[in-house]
Amino acid sequence: MPLLVNGARVDLSRPTGDMIRAHPHLEEKAKLLRSQPAQTVEPKGLLYVQQREFAVTTPKDGSVSILGSDDATTCHIVVLRHTGSGATCLTHCDGSDTEAEVSLIMSSVKSLSNTTGCGRLEVHLVGGFNDDRQLSQKLTNQLLRAFDLQPDDVHLVTFCVTELNDREEQDIHFPIIYGIAVNVKTAEIFPATFPEKGPDEDLRSAHVLTGAPVSKNNGGGKRYFCQKGRPVGTMKYPKFEETKSFGSILWVLGLLLLFNVMFVRTGSRKG
Repeated sequence: MPLLVNGARVDLSRPTGDMIRAHPHLEEKAKLLRSQPAQTVEPKGLLYVQQREFAVTTPKDGSVSILGSDDATTCHIVVLRHTGSGATCLTHCDGSDTEAEVSLIMSSVKSLSNTTGCGRLEVHLVGGFNDDRQLSQKLTNQLLRAFDLQPDDVHLVTFCVTELNDREEQDIHFPIIYGIAVNVKTAEIFPATFPEKGPDEDLRSAHVLTGAPVSKNNGGGKRYFCQKGRPVGTMKYPKFEETKSFGSILWVLGLLLLFNVMFVRTGSRKG
């Protein structure tokens, strides 16, 4: 089934600018989102999502009411929600395996919506800017194409990405919105910052920094090791691939040792 805007299929053979001109309400909604000041979200009730993670839950969750992520430059933050069940997923995409990522978040939201006979799937895309290497535009196109390939109708509701999230200062381009949050209870989406990015921020960051292969919920596939919303309210982390991760750790330690030696030598020369 196709990706839809106002019930009409998106023509992905044309540039995204044509889609924006054909559906001016998308630009108006992006403008409204950009105009909102970023809210500071405190850790109570928050589940923070890092790069290459996703989180999914429902309004019935007694522990989590807000899903959020930030620090997105060329990355995009995606919110997928089923309007019937209220099942909501937020993911922080970097373009490493977009089709697999979209398939995974689709199945996650649908698994929490099986008993719901009404409602539809709505997607909100935020992030990116007009970067010189056009990485943002590439990711935008990948996401649109991936959602268009899904077996279910997906309705594009928010499109605040790349050119619609760009500001320019002295010929240098920057994103306007770096982070967003979604209120699982009310479905409100708003720009946000997060003073705390737990739980286990260092462990989760290390999984990305060590270059560990993508994994899917402790299995193969994408590295989404933060999944919330299972019946017991658990959080799952993928296993590190020991050989590669250990080698990467040694590589990082080697760099630290090299910089330390260079620092000592520089200090000795100054003395």
